[in-house]
Amino acid sequence: MSPGTDKNRQMKDNDPMHPEAAVEQDTRDRPSAMGVGRLGRLLLQPLWLPARAYAAVPWIYLGTGSAALAGGLYLPDGSWYLPYLVLGGLALLRVAIGIARMRQRLRSRRQRQPA
Repeated sequence: MSPGTDKNRQMKDNDPMHPEAAVEQDTRDRPSAMGVGRLGRLLLQPLWLPARAYAAVPWIYLGTGSAALAGGLYLPDGSWYLPYLVLGGLALLRVAIGIARMRQRLRSRRQRQPA
């Protein structure tokens, strides 16, 4: 190995703006390079829902969270899973409210913008 080649390698490793360093960084950031595999790539693809299913998502979370919360609070058995039902129910309710508020803000912004 010549001294010039070693110096170029050091420059490439130390300089994030070097073109070859950027290519290496891109390959490290891709899911296939991280060892995710075929299933991981499938799960990381965007999912497009029909309009009715998209509109129903917060309501599904709200119903599921309410059922889990009610189950956690009112089941007579004092088993180990009841606190998890309560926490899961509260989390689902919070997500449902967050999604509904986010969509409401987006709708109000779109209405305020001139066409």
